[in-house]
Amino acid sequence: MGINGDNDHAPNDWRDDANHIPTKYGFEVDKGGAGENDLVALKLRVDTGGQPFPAGFRLTWQSGSTGRVSLWKSANKGAGQRAGSGAAGELPLTVAQIQQEFATLYVEGVAVSSTLTDRIKISLEANASSLGGLAGGKDTVNATVTPVLEKFDIAAGLGASRLARGTRTGEYRFVSDPVGGIGFKYTAQAYKKGLSGELELVQLVRNANYLNLTAAQQQTVAETRFDQAVPAGLGALRNQATKMIYNFAPGHGGLGALDSQLSFGGGGDAPFYRLNRNYGEADERGTLTDDDTPVIRLGAGGVLPAASCLPDPGKQTPIDVGYRFQTYVVWRFADGSALFLARRKFDLRFEGTIAGQAPQNGRPIVTFQAGAQHKNTVGDLESTSSVPEIVNPPLANDLMAHFREVQ
Repeated sequence: MGINGDNDHAPNDWRDDANHIPTKYGFEVDKGGAGENDLVALKLRVDTGGQPFPAGFRLTWQSGSTGRVSLWKSANKGAGQRAGSGAAGELPLTVAQIQQEFATLYVEGVAVSSTLTDRIKISLEANASSLGGLAGGKDTVNATVTPVLEKFDIAAGLGASRLARGTRTGEYRFVSDPVGGIGFKYTAQAYKKGLSGELELVQLVRNANYLNLTAAQQQTVAETRFDQAVPAGLGALRNQATKMIYNFAPGHGGLGALDSQLSFGGGGDAPFYRLNRNYGEADERGTLTDDDTPVIRLGAGGVLPAASCLPDPGKQTPIDVGYRFQTYVVWRFADGSALFLARRKFDLRFEGTIAGQAPQNGRPIVTFQAGAQHKNTVGDLESTSSVPEIVNPPLANDLMAHFREVQ
């Protein structure tokens, strides 16, 4: 069964401007209403063979390590209609109750299962003291709450970068060195039987100047919460110590930004990350792929004009800039509600030296030499249902540039 993670109980009750994060998900509230349609009917029936059965039965439930359900007497939930909840429990029942009040129960998925084999067991059994020689005193059904996330991988590029000339005069940009033309590749897959909707990605990015920082200071910058500015005093990226290339002080690029494609033709809508998104379904599974090749723009269309920020001929400018990404895989329901399933963190670092060369045909020429500290790293998969700190603007990736002033 699918988790009751949409917002059909209160469709106007959202915590974000884009109507994707409900104030409360369906499984968090007792109220239901006419729009509630996510519970699965469980019919109970007993055959005593015509014999009296005074001691009755009991309904038990036992969750797996992750999946959870609640039991209701009404398909629309509602006050006073809850029959059972929690990781485990039991409900005593007489034959008359099973035949009348509890002839049909409704099962609600309230936490997703980590694997298809992590099953929730719901059993109806006769009390042991009253079997009276009857056979078949117990019956059990197994439940799995979808979507079951089976894969969320991020493949990183080569861990080196290059300085590429842009499409406009005087424009340069640093590009994360890709494999097959792509810096990072995302692949997510989930078993989705019993559930409508699709997989999506939500990505946050923070940039920071690592130049001349100790390893401890770099870690402090990288681990700062996404809803807080990078600590003051960490300086700016400068050319030859005089011309500012980028300011990392609070109020500028150090802010944690939602990485969305609203302004670059990706067709995405906040908070979802969509660049080259591809989604398909087969064998009750949904598979999502996308990619990202982060850049730092310099020159026209970048932070400052090339004449201001690139090194003069014969001069060198060290650069050491880090990106910290948090990429979430989420399930987007038919009503747009986004339920967060898991995340991975990954780091991208542009580190090396820019050297100015003599202009050619009036155009500034520079070269870039990557240093030993340049690296791309991807962290472990973390299961999480927590909504990240930022789900609305400021946005990154304006014209494919993570690196920009946030006014």
